[in-house]
Amino acid sequence: MKPALLVLLALASGAGAATSWEAYLDLPTPQNAARVEAITCSSAPEDYCFDLSILQNQMLAMDAESFKLAYRLYRTADGGNAEDLGALLASVIRPHPDFFLEQVASLDASCGSFRFSINAPGEEYVDRLTAQEYEIGQRRRALSGVSDPKLSTVKQRCIALIEQP
Repeated sequence: MKPALLVLLALASGAGAATSWEAYLDLPTPQNAARVEAITCSSAPEDYCFDLSILQNQMLAMDAESFKLAYRLYRTADGGNAEDLGALLASVIRPHPDFFLEQVASLDASCGSFRFSINAPGEEYVDRLTAQEYEIGQRRRALSGVSDPKLSTVKQRCIALIEQP
C-alpha cells in the first residue's frame, strides 16, 4: 500500500474516534448538540477543548438544543467551568429574552436552577461593579419586556430571582 493511502486511512480512523463534544465543535448542529453529555477530548489540550465560543454562537442563534447542551454541562460542572457555563446561559437573556424564557420553561419552569446564571454577569465584568449592576439591570429589563402570556409565570419567577444591587 502506498504511504499516502496509509496516512489517509489513519486519519480517517482517527476522525471516527472523536468524542461527541469534538463532533459538535466540528459540526454544531442541533443533532450533534443533543448527543453531547460532557466536554471530553480525545487528544486536544483541555483549555482548547473547553472553548465555549461555538456553543455561545449557536445559543445566540437561538438553537434550542445548544441551550439544552449548555444547561446539561452547567448542571454537572464545578468551579470555574460552572461559572463560565452559567454566564454563557445568561448571555442569551438580553438579545433573546423570549428564547431564554422558552428554554427555561422547558428545562426548569421554577427557574430555580438558573438563579446563579441570571445573576452571573460574566468574567468581563470582574472588578467593574457599576458595569455588573448595569448588566443585571439590563437583563431584568429584557425579561420584563417579554409579553408572551404563555411565558408569564416563568418570566415572573426568573425576575424574582434577580438580585437587587
